[in-house]
Amino acid sequence: MSRGQKIQQLLDYCMRREQLPALVAEVQERNSAQFARYAERLGDISALGTSKVFANSESTRHTVSLQRQLTEARENLRLIEERIAEL
Repeated sequence: MSRGQKIQQLLDYCMRREQLPALVAEVQERNSAQFARYAERLGDISALGTSKVFANSESTRHTVSLQRQLTEARENLRLIEERIAEL
């Protein structure tokens, strides 16, 4: 799995569990220079993990919704594959 894929999985995980603020805080603590460089792109950090952060863009909301659905579908597929393997 590539680094980008791992990052995407981490982001998806945190979004599903509304833990993006905790992730952002951890990134800020571990790499404050890079965090400062990109912080303005985050917008309202307190809203991360909720629909508020995406309220400015219908396209972004749609994309996030599709990403969540895809993530849920992948998890369901994994569970199905596990059950099939048990048979």
